[in-house]
Amino acid sequence: MSRYDREIPPGGEGTIRVEVNLLSCQGSVRKTTLVMTNDPVTPSFELVMSGTNRP
Repeated sequence: MSRYDREIPPGGEGTIRVEVNLLSCQGSVRKTTLVMTNDPVTPSFELVMSGTNRP
């Protein structure tokens, strides 16, 4: 599930909140999500999240 600011003015900042269910993961974890934009220079980019899940 994700939540994000729908509109961000040019040069502005926004927030993207992504929730990841790690119940079935142990140890080192790497998750990605694709962020789509209306910027002609960067129409999309991959947001990478990594960490260690400890029981």
